Amino acid sequence: MEIINGTYFLGEKIGEEELASIEKSVLYSLLDDHLFFYYHDIPKDMKMVKFLSGVYMKEIDDAMKVYQDVALAFKSAIDKFVHPEDRKTLTDIMDPDYYIPLLRGKKSETIYYRWRYDNRYYLYNRLVIKKLDDPEEEPTRVAILCTDVDSQVRERLMLEEIHKRYVSGVNALSREYASVYFVNLDTKELIPFGLSDRIEGMFGDSFYHVDYDRAVEDYVDNAVLDEDKERMREILSRDYVRRNLINQDYFTRIYLNNDNCYCEMKCVKVAQEDASNVVIMGFAVKDEEIRTMQEHKKQKDFQLSLLDGLTRDYHTVFLVKPGNIAELYRTTQDEFSEEYIKYRTAYSEGYNESVNFYIDKYVLDEDKERLRNELDFDHLTKSVPESGIYTITYKRTDNNGGYKYIRICVSKAVAGNGEVDLVIGFRDVDTLVRGEIKRQNLYEDALNERDMDGLTGLRNRYCFENRTKLYPDGTSQTIGCIYIDADGLHEINNEQGHDVGDMFIKTVADRVRKIWGKDDTFRIGGDEFVAFVFDASVEEITGGINDLKVCLKDKGFSASVGYSIANREGIHMRTLIKEAEDMMYLQKKEHYKGANDRRRNKE
Repeated sequence: MEIINGTYFLGEKIGEEELASIEKSVLYSLLDDHLFFYYHDIPKDMKMVKFLSGVYMKEIDDAMKVYQDVALAFKSAIDKFVHPEDRKTLTDIMDPDYYIPLLRGKKSETIYYRWRYDNRYYLYNRLVIKKLDDPEEEPTRVAILCTDVDSQVRERLMLEEIHKRYVSGVNALSREYASVYFVNLDTKELIPFGLSDRIEGMFGDSFYHVDYDRAVEDYVDNAVLDEDKERMREILSRDYVRRNLINQDYFTRIYLNNDNCYCEMKCVKVAQEDASNVVIMGFAVKDEEIRTMQEHKKQKDFQLSLLDGLTRDYHTVFLVKPGNIAELYRTTQDEFSEEYIKYRTAYSEGYNESVNFYIDKYVLDEDKERLRNELDFDHLTKSVPESGIYTITYKRTDNNGGYKYIRICVSKAVAGNGEVDLVIGFRDVDTLVRGEIKRQNLYEDALNERDMDGLTGLRNRYCFENRTKLYPDGTSQTIGCIYIDADGLHEINNEQGHDVGDMFIKTVADRVRKIWGKDDTFRIGGDEFVAFVFDASVEEITGGINDLKVCLKDKGFSASVGYSIANREGIHMRTLIKEAEDMMYLQKKEHYKGANDRRRNKE
């Protein structure tokens, strides 16, 4: 490799006359505003590269020193600086096996690619591959010229996009927003259609060359108030934009800039035939408009909240203000309209007095104290959600000496001065609540029917299987299991009839229920029962077993019973039940052995 006057020569050594000839006939006629020039004399395998821009000079120079080959040097630079989508095309162009057939029958070929500048953004460059021979002949001399065409390409792309697809959306946003951008969320391409004076002054021309992600970082870091930075990074992220445009065509967001002024961002989806994610974004400072809107919103929220209370099916509505002030807005209920004149003084005295007056006069004793606590103004301001309704249901007397269900619904109303008032409405929900109670009773009856044994009234095996899964969590120290088998039920049914057998089963069940209660006692088979006891001592359990056996013996029956106890830590319900069952079977075995012995002695 030779270097003469900043020009690199590879292959056959070139003489001064030939160099002068090349420069005169080719170089100077083609190099206007070019970044570099590459010349290849194919028959002589002589290559020449001349750089005219510092943008490429240092990187290519370093690569040339390493590889001593133009193609390899360019391949290294391409991998490092060219946009990933353009690398293969540019690599192919630098290969003679590619551009020799490419130029057959024509004079030149033009391609565009993107070169990363200063590790921040990409510039558009243009490569023109020119055949320096007769267009109809096989290429022998080829020149490749590189030109910076970034501004022209971006202007062309912008104009194409405007005229093809985005003109209506851009024009619409431009009328309302000072800065408008085209963004391709897939490629991160960012094309400003207009920058506000503020953004132009802050970022200058650099904002035209930064990809979208970099633009977001720069904008949030330099132009957004600290308290909104994290939120705006999320809102402007490409994933967030995609998610929020799945089911809608646009969305807007409000934020504060670093001048503490309210700004609005609007993002509009643009339909694409190729399904690419393309949006137009508009940004504008709307401080006065947004602050006025927020003040109006407070007033509107107050009105809507009050209206919500007034338009619902409430027979009476109050507005309660801080300072113990209660204002009766409307009433259609007899006791309020007729009695209002009588206790008008009480209401004028304040909210607390009106609450106490009403509770003392109308509310059932069982609900008086609860209602006083729940209607306390401080309690309500803490309990009522910012948006939504807080409800209280209670019983009040009716004109027939009975009672009916009333529901109080409370919502917050934020006045224009920021003061929080309460809208309190009264509704007659007697039919509704009684219907709910009836449905609940029916549901509980259905559960009881599902869980109860029809003959004994104890819980059945279905309930036993489900309850035992929960028992370890229902005890504080120990749990005991008593396993009972009614001795000789099969023989009694065969010899004395099923009526006697049923009486035997009911006798066992009644005594089990009396000793160990009804909640944790089960009939799990024809003649088998299980009871669970919590935190009971061995003496208490064996005492209950003896009670059961004495009762059965007095009625001419007997039962085999086993038990087991386990501490709460490490309880395994199957093991606990099995231990009690095993003890029961041992006792049952002794019972039948004794019965057989007595039968043989009689014989």
